[in-house]
Amino acid sequence: MRILVVNTLYPPRILGGAERSVALLAEGLHRAGHEPWVLTLTEGPREERGEVHGVPVIRIPTPNLYFPYLPSPPAAPRRLLWHLLDSWNPRVPGRVRAILREARPEVVHTNLLVGFSVAVWQAARAEGLPIVHTLRDYYLLCPRSTMFKNNRNCPSICPTCRPFALPRRRASALVDTVVGISRFILQRHLRFGYFPRARTRVIPNAVARPQGAPPVSADPEGLRIGFLGRLVPAKGLHLLLETFHRLPHRHAELWIAGKGPADYEASLKKRYGHDPRIRWLGFVPVERVLSRVSVLVVPSLWHEPLGRVVIEAYTWGVPVVASRRGGLPEIVQEGRTGFLFDPDEPEGLHRILRQLADHPEQLAPLREQVRAYAREFSVDRMVHRYLEVYREALQGTPGENEP
Repeated sequence: MRILVVNTLYPPRILGGAERSVALLAEGLHRAGHEPWVLTLTEGPREERGEVHGVPVIRIPTPNLYFPYLPSPPAAPRRLLWHLLDSWNPRVPGRVRAILREARPEVVHTNLLVGFSVAVWQAARAEGLPIVHTLRDYYLLCPRSTMFKNNRNCPSICPTCRPFALPRRRASALVDTVVGISRFILQRHLRFGYFPRARTRVIPNAVARPQGAPPVSADPEGLRIGFLGRLVPAKGLHLLLETFHRLPHRHAELWIAGKGPADYEASLKKRYGHDPRIRWLGFVPVERVLSRVSVLVVPSLWHEPLGRVVIEAYTWGVPVVASRRGGLPEIVQEGRTGFLFDPDEPEGLHRILRQLADHPEQLAPLREQVRAYAREFSVDRMVHRYLEVYREALQGTPGENEP
């Protein structure tokens, strides 16, 4: 089967977990004997072509005013024009249709559409091709793709976001199958009236298993807590730092890996940098952290669409403490693979960490359980499930929608 996979970025250009997940899918399809092509954006002025691990990749210049991930944001009027054009970009259908005629896919699978806009769907429909779309963020609902504003989750589409969201909701009627990486993100879109004619599926992200990962064991002198991710308020690092700082345990450690806006990072270091138990690692490979920590904490305040870092931790045998936000409760099994807390009640996190610091040995029986659970998120399993979705879309079979 030949599939055109569309995503804003693609390796080696990586911003977050979406690019890694899309690459794992494309490479898995290639290994399974299928023919994935990838369409993505480049920040340069010319089209680029090549292969990444055997997968043909076409990178086209951004058909908007500028590349969506510039190091410094443009002035507000230019950003507003960019977002208006990105709601439905008339420059996109013709360009994409030309690529579709060249690649001759049987199915078009779209993912993140920032910079492309939902006009990709019109191009695919004009060529008579079935469309599968995977929800990996809140782009269709919110120009910032987060539905998180002023340190709060937006319960509905804001009045300022509606003009951008309306064309995207209308265009969603063109999609044949919509896949959520969690039930949470799927149901949130359906609740706002998106994808009225589409089959629905839930397929979590996959994570490649580490090669020769050593067994993880708790520090014999105490508890080593890990944090992995962008250092931004939505990720809740300040909540974790405040909670950890209150722990009286001398042998507990907190390892923080990631980078973020300079002002936010500086404010955290100014407040907690004097605590010798806290290590600021900066941007480092995930294995440097996951091979050494006893437990990973994911204290997100925003509604994580899934929480890829949780699955990465599982592959290393690391249990997870996570907030009850977004898709996180769907992949953290209380008492079996980790523990959950409500970030609106921070004492819950404090109780969990104090209990683990008092009795780090209670993590030992969880380690084999998380390794076993990690097999549910294998690349082969994800590829198999997407192939089923592609076949249903190609044959026009109704299938049974997932709740």
